[in-house]
Amino acid sequence: MPGDTTTAVPERIAPLEGVRALAVTAVLVYHLGAPWLPGGFLGVDVFFVLSGFLITRLLLRELDATGRISLTGFWSRRARRLLPAVLTLLAVVSVYAATRPAEQQLPLRRDLISSLLYVTNWQFVIEGRSYFSEFQAPSPLRHLWSLAIEEQFYLVFPIMVMAVFLAIRRFPARGEALVLVSSCAVFIGSVVSLAVLFDEADPSRAYYSTFTRLHELLTGAGVALLLRPSGGRHTAFARPMALAGAAALVACFFLIDDRGAFYYHGGSVAVCAASAALVAGLTISPGSGVTAWLLSRRAPVAVGEISYGLYLWHWPVIVVLTPESTRLTGPLLLVTRITIALGVSIASYHLIEKPIRSGVVRGHRLDARRTFTLAGATVLVLCVTAFATTVNAEPEPGYVKQSEGLIVPRGADPRLPVIGLVGDSIAASLQEALAKESVKHGHTLVSAARPGCGIGASLLLDETGHPFSSAAVCAERTPRLQDELVSGYHPRVILWHSVRDRTDVRVGDRTLRAGSAAWREQRFSDWDAALGRLVRGGAHVVLLLPAWSPTGSADSTCGGEFNLDPVGCDRPFVTTEHLRRLYTTWAGRHLGDVTIMDLGHEVCPAGPPCPNRVGGERIREDEVHFSPSGAAMVAPRIIAMALTRP
Repeated sequence: MPGDTTTAVPERIAPLEGVRALAVTAVLVYHLGAPWLPGGFLGVDVFFVLSGFLITRLLLRELDATGRISLTGFWSRRARRLLPAVLTLLAVVSVYAATRPAEQQLPLRRDLISSLLYVTNWQFVIEGRSYFSEFQAPSPLRHLWSLAIEEQFYLVFPIMVMAVFLAIRRFPARGEALVLVSSCAVFIGSVVSLAVLFDEADPSRAYYSTFTRLHELLTGAGVALLLRPSGGRHTAFARPMALAGAAALVACFFLIDDRGAFYYHGGSVAVCAASAALVAGLTISPGSGVTAWLLSRRAPVAVGEISYGLYLWHWPVIVVLTPESTRLTGPLLLVTRITIALGVSIASYHLIEKPIRSGVVRGHRLDARRTFTLAGATVLVLCVTAFATTVNAEPEPGYVKQSEGLIVPRGADPRLPVIGLVGDSIAASLQEALAKESVKHGHTLVSAARPGCGIGASLLLDETGHPFSSAAVCAERTPRLQDELVSGYHPRVILWHSVRDRTDVRVGDRTLRAGSAAWREQRFSDWDAALGRLVRGGAHVVLLLPAWSPTGSADSTCGGEFNLDPVGCDRPFVTTEHLRRLYTTWAGRHLGDVTIMDLGHEVCPAGPPCPNRVGGERIREDEVHFSPSGAAMVAPRIIAMALTRP
């Protein structure tokens, strides 16, 4: 996070503003979805190294000058520098939250409160990558996890520096060695924890944890310590060191993937080393060399000055200004987003950040007491506002919640014959309506449907080529739950629904592209195994062909449901119609065990695109899952079909 800008050190080092510009530009391009810069997220790592350097340098200079560190002075300066812009952002997002649908307000409220308390990163660690988020617009506050880590660092690090200073003064013979060993232990522990906690399907714990980021902040602190002496800086090495650091960083931006194992298994150390070389070289020799010259030009320095505001505002602008909300696409949307983000950031810098950072506003001096009082009062008001503007918030729908076991209706009569349900979250969205309808027919519904899961034991991949967040758990638990359903409840009929099975699949080290011949055979094999588990007790399977999307067109172009060439369209999934045809072909091989029911013809008999409302009732909750009214509409036909199968 570009929180520490020019006031962090007594003198202004122009090329370091250029480093901030380089880092924030990389993050901006990455968030705009440029496929050619997969490592743009590393701009945050650069900011962490730079922040560790600048803060340590500031604290060391205060120690050298006064022999002590004023914690209240340090924290009040940080508050004046960082809080005004971010509190303004949170006030705007609070108003924005009031305009969101009820089901989106609860996640926004959580993000607002955690952002106000600077614990956003830990909220993300606890929540992981929510399956629900696949069907929701991304949070406009998702990027504030890095600011939370920096604030936690600012809170603790000055106290640690004071403790180190006192230890060295009290134990001059052993103090420095103790500090060196302790610092190395923390650094190594941070790097190791990043590797150990990495999970390709859900890297949240590794990516967002404060401890796994400490080595980046400590790298910057180490650079400040090494450059502390006034002499012996080896200026001859400064220019090549800065050039090598800049070149290595740019290479990392183009080559490192945020979900790939390399970054978590040592790649972050390489990024730290490159950032350290760049910062050290520019600090030692800020006025010479091609790197310093490039980063000292007017444009990068200007972007560096507004980098904090640009980091804060660019992501909300991207989230809010979508093709749907603006009716813009392509270059015009790109230019609009960048222009507005720059405009708001410039206004934030000149109207909010710069005046308050000076410590004097309209003749009133913002000393530590006033700063903390105003900050506390503003945070309290915004907490109340966050709840007030999300008063209509609704809990996340039940069909996105992962259950540990089978779902059996409360009060279910064990003497009644059982109808089973297996499949994905769309199956789960039908669950309640199917259960009510089953009771009307003297049956009880027992569900083994799991949100985010397919029908079998395959490892399903998302659009980035990595496993879905729940993929590994699904591959292990789905077959087990199906076994428990059959052995524990002996269903006479089992309903099967899964659209999740249309994605790329990983088998060993191979990725099978959706729609390819190898993928098709693997799908059939996985479904064969699932069918074997489900019918071994004598049950019959009713396969529900999925309904088309309300946005899917009835054509054969890459945007149409009837395109049957996902590889040619460079898509990691087949269309719903493609999956429907595969299911039909596969079911034809198992006529004695499988009956087909076409949900598509129930919801939209005229074919795609399916209407999202029938008779004024909303059919789909989010263009994917059935709403309660939509589920109630199709449940009677499904149960009737299940109980009158041939």
